[in-house]
Amino acid sequence: MAQIEEYLKHDKDIEFISVKAYSSSWGGRYTNLKMSEKRAMMLKQFFVDLGVVQDKIETEGFGEKRHIASNQNELGRGENRRVVIELIKP
Repeated sequence: MAQIEEYLKHDKDIEFISVKAYSSSWGGRYTNLKMSEKRAMMLKQFFVDLGVVQDKIETEGFGEKRHIASNQNELGRGENRRVVIELIKP
């Protein structure tokens, strides 16, 4: 997070920020969806606190959809609990 904060201090040309959050399949689907949405909103607040205009930030929570690793072990579940941040410039 510190690297993103430092980058935003020096690059004022960011036009849009996309935050996509995911979860593992551990727990219920509804709970995982809400957790990923909450995770995305926490990052949106982080960017707003850094001075990014709210309208320039889009968030989406996918819950346990779109896994990148197995959910059969803790390591895989950890990889599936992730956030993808895109900083879009003109």
